[in-house]
Amino acid sequence: MTNSKFFSLKGPSIHPRIKDLLDESKFDLSDVSTKPQILPSLMNELESLPLDLKLALSEACLERVSLAIFGGCLKIEEFQFDENHNISKRFNLNTSEFDIIQNVIKILDENFDADPLTVFVQLRSGAIDIHPLTYYIQYFFLAYVLLFVQEESVPRDVREMFLRLKFLYVYANVLSDPCPVIKNRMDDLLERMDSLDGLSLEEKVEFSLILANGFLIYSDIAKAIEACSYAKKLAGVEFDFSGELGKRTYFQQKDLAQLFAKASLKSQGYDFTPGILADDTPTALKLDDDTVMTEIKKTDQNEVEEKPELYPVHLACMITSLIIMQKNEAPDEILFEKAEAFVHEILKYKVVYGVQLRALLARCLVECERKRKIERACMQGEVLKNDLFGIHTANGSTVTLNVDQYRARLPWLLASNAKPFWFYCRSYASILLRLGGYSEALRIYNDIYDYDSLVECYISIGQAEKAETMVRKLLEIKETSFRLCLMGVITKDPSWYEKAIETSNDNSAQARTNLGLIMMSRGKLEKAYENLKRAVEIKPFQTSTLFALGHVAYRLEKYNDAAMAYRSYVNVEPNDFEPWNNLSASFVHLKKPDQAQRTMKEALKFNRNHPEMWKNYAIMSINVGDYGQGIYAVKEYMKCTKKPDISPIVQKLLLCIIQIKDEANFEVLKKEAVLMMGELSSKIILDADTLCFYSLLKKPTEDCKDENIWQGYLNTASKAIQKFMTSTSWQSDENVTFNALQLATDILVAERSLNSLKPEGQKIQEHPARVMSIVKWARENFGKDFENLSNDGLKNLLKVAENMIKV
Repeated sequence: MTNSKFFSLKGPSIHPRIKDLLDESKFDLSDVSTKPQILPSLMNELESLPLDLKLALSEACLERVSLAIFGGCLKIEEFQFDENHNISKRFNLNTSEFDIIQNVIKILDENFDADPLTVFVQLRSGAIDIHPLTYYIQYFFLAYVLLFVQEESVPRDVREMFLRLKFLYVYANVLSDPCPVIKNRMDDLLERMDSLDGLSLEEKVEFSLILANGFLIYSDIAKAIEACSYAKKLAGVEFDFSGELGKRTYFQQKDLAQLFAKASLKSQGYDFTPGILADDTPTALKLDDDTVMTEIKKTDQNEVEEKPELYPVHLACMITSLIIMQKNEAPDEILFEKAEAFVHEILKYKVVYGVQLRALLARCLVECERKRKIERACMQGEVLKNDLFGIHTANGSTVTLNVDQYRARLPWLLASNAKPFWFYCRSYASILLRLGGYSEALRIYNDIYDYDSLVECYISIGQAEKAETMVRKLLEIKETSFRLCLMGVITKDPSWYEKAIETSNDNSAQARTNLGLIMMSRGKLEKAYENLKRAVEIKPFQTSTLFALGHVAYRLEKYNDAAMAYRSYVNVEPNDFEPWNNLSASFVHLKKPDQAQRTMKEALKFNRNHPEMWKNYAIMSINVGDYGQGIYAVKEYMKCTKKPDISPIVQKLLLCIIQIKDEANFEVLKKEAVLMMGELSSKIILDADTLCFYSLLKKPTEDCKDENIWQGYLNTASKAIQKFMTSTSWQSDENVTFNALQLATDILVAERSLNSLKPEGQKIQEHPARVMSIVKWARENFGKDFENLSNDGLKNLLKVAENMIKV
């Protein structure tokens, strides 16, 4: 054995045999149900490897894979790790250890060359496939064996824990669906986040940010915020927004309030690595619009604001904070403005490749919703896609990067919410579809072997027959459950899904889900429930399946199952308001009103402009006695609709407030309710019942000496009694008769009370005629003493009213 001064990774980015299978449409592992034994010769060699060498080899493999998948490094055929490389220095590798590592790599390369499919099968997690374009998958597999298969329950070294996290982040990104096993291991690492002694301060920040971004893959926003907050605390940085007057367009006459993102450093004493301006970071394209300024022009140009110098560690915190904000807030205009402000601030720096790349993608995804900016989003998406395919530009020209330039892209890459190149391809294709670029979008989907999106795209543009022809050809080449399901999607024929279930030995979540949806559409709810429940057992994080399962369970009155399905959905995708709404409804049926209200409140974070949700929230707030939130919900409802239809809810809310016995609490709520009613009366004509409850709210106590309060009550009560008396229902419905008579007698009492406070000459006119007309009508219809009246309450009230008008 020679004493080498380096070891190298020089295997193919994608095995020729795998490439052929992909091009010939023969690569499909959806029906593989068992895993072969992990390469015995490799395992034997790894058993005797010391921990430091295992970690060094793992880190080298992750560097190679990460730069290829997340950094566009595809054209460097050999990756050497010599004595000057950080990995060699970190683990104090000597020449003999280089040889040992190289021998392990040789055994791996030989086994992979002989049987590349085994690696793909080994990396499957249950029914979840790894993406076929996971470059240098053989080296990723080696990291998988060292950090995932052979891992101890407790990390033996803090460096091992750090590498495990990096591996988990990459693994979560290259799997086709969220994997619960990875999520559980991330949860375990979160508990150990404060045990990072042995890492530098920058590494601790990086660890926390990778963990935060890992939780974002599973939409566990609470844990992502916890990890990111810890990172920002370590980095001594906070981010906020400020408003200043300025102009956004050249033709804008008046200065308007503009939103700016700003960073503030809590301490200047940290010794962080400064950033180096890099020409190969993706170019931020300018907006080709003669009316919009490239940068907001502030009104006060003379005021020079001192801005802190942000290092790469701060920028990584900033981009992660942006992604969390986008995941955690409703996708409305305010969020778009905040995201643009964040991105604008980040793009001023060109020192961190991963941050620049992810910030530009964030800008694309925001601007594709804007008509005036979608073209830039499309062109920017193409630049990003090309960069990740190894086509790099610097200062407007195509350039070739060397290995050192690629390695300069690695710092903070995973900590900046790195996404694999096929994610950028899909994002670019989705923007193309918005602009009508169907052929180019189809080509992109084909390049990344995304048959699901191909079929969906063909169907969306009315070319389902082309999709069917394509899938039939795929089935002729190789019949698998995945391809059978594609055929089912196109034809809507359940027999394709039944065959897919049989072919996969009932391990196809897609077949079970789609068959369940067909059964649901045909009204066969029990069969739909069985299929959807099995689909969730196979893949527990599929949101479309969870939503359908919740819907079917709810219709079958299996409210507990419905609640569990919707809860699982919002744990995966929390910014979708509909499952939150349905979860709340499930809690109502389960007699859990407090949970129903809290759940609806969470739903409103993600859709504040849906009037029905505000109505539901008002009802649930009333049910739990939170009348302040009920008033707030009614007000928000009125902002969302031009023609409010909420009278029954308002009546119930007013009645509940009227019945409050605590005087201090009543007065506070009464004041808020009066403001609410003023706003409602400005939008609609209040009906008699609503006016009646409103007048009861304003009704003063008997010992009240304030003339204005009595007069305010009389104004509202008089409108209500006029509504009652002009309608015919008070003569046909005894309950309405009772309400009208009660209100008429209350008004008469109030008029007499007010006159007792006024001096002679200023007294108001009293209206006993209203009471008299109701009493007279009752005598004519129910007898002189109302003896034919069955309603005892109305009979007693009529006698009281009769005595009043005799006075």
